[in-house]
Amino acid sequence: MNNEFWFEQIEDRILTIVKTRMTERLGEKYPTMFFTSDGEVHKDMVFPTVYVRELTGYENGRDLDNTTINAVMETLQMEVYSDSGKADCKNIMHEVINQMKALRFNVMAMPIYQQDGNVNRGVARFRRMIGAGDTDIIIPYKEEEDEDLIVSESGVDAFISQDDDPVEEAFLV
Repeated sequence: MNNEFWFEQIEDRILTIVKTRMTERLGEKYPTMFFTSDGEVHKDMVFPTVYVRELTGYENGRDLDNTTINAVMETLQMEVYSDSGKADCKNIMHEVINQMKALRFNVMAMPIYQQDGNVNRGVARFRRMIGAGDTDIIIPYKEEEDEDLIVSESGVDAFISQDDDPVEEAFLV
């Protein structure tokens, strides 16, 4: 994949980063915590669930040539669903906020909480400018033919040389 459409990986990258970090911090307390960005939540969902929804972004940082997308103003809606009470929903949302702030996102809509039967839902929105070379989120593109991008189960991406012993250069922790 060349870097021409780098912006198409933002939602998946945020999901991977947030999932990895939140599982480390809250996994013991919420061992069934589920993360998704696929479609709507449904009646058979696993609790608690963190739903990452990418909202419409727009191009920013145009240059005089205007032939590439240099930056995107990204907006994400994060939803937390819990069936174990409003306090758990708030606790998980607080960690979502911590992780989004660690990624330098601004909170555009503070969390609101609603209850529907025994399901509690928290919703917050976040916005940030993300540039094509932003290695906090975007996987750097390498053109060398002898390297492959490896996406590990832990969410840490690395370039592994096929010629040498595997050498990992973590881009995201």
